[in-house]
Amino acid sequence: MKKFAILATLLYLVSSTAVFATVSSASLGGFYSYEQITQKFNAGTFQDTREGTTIGLALRGSTFFKHTGKFGLRYDVRAGKMLNLSVDGQEVDSLGTIGMDLGVGVAYQQPVTYVSYIEAGLGVRATGGLLDYTQGGADMVDNHAFLGLSAFVDYNHALLNKLVLNVGANAKMPLVGYVKAGTKNNPTEGTVSVSGIEISPYIGVSYVF
Repeated sequence: MKKFAILATLLYLVSSTAVFATVSSASLGGFYSYEQITQKFNAGTFQDTREGTTIGLALRGSTFFKHTGKFGLRYDVRAGKMLNLSVDGQEVDSLGTIGMDLGVGVAYQQPVTYVSYIEAGLGVRATGGLLDYTQGGADMVDNHAFLGLSAFVDYNHALLNKLVLNVGANAKMPLVGYVKAGTKNNPTEGTVSVSGIEISPYIGVSYVF
């Protein structure tokens, strides 16, 4: 819980400084992600490893402190649906999912040419998901909320005066969370320690204002 409190405080502090920024962009795009996550209940009663792919939409923004400044903030929200899932190496059936996550972090911007630039940074990310599936003839559930670290790098190329094409990737590394997982009629519930990573290529279009 101490890790969770520290990460939540960082999320609040970074997001609250956005009011001081002056140059912004907003982007809408799509992502495809691969994840391999191991969650272990702190009580030691349950552990599993989840592997799968997701497709979804992302809305994100960047805000820089000066018009020509290199440092600013990145914030984004994503919603996705899992395409496939295996748990402890076994492919599941009848997969139904709803997943969302929210991230905020510090961004660094570096021009490449007069019409393109690279943007990269680090931050914190909150992730939530509701998973229902069938495995070995049993109805299973995995409802989770994670908090962890994230990183990103994008290549941005100006299309028009205020429109920019974005191509990049995000990585998120959950650390702690709260999970309800196992058989649907008798799940295990509680705080968990999490390890693993999700990699998400991304493409979108930004409007600069």
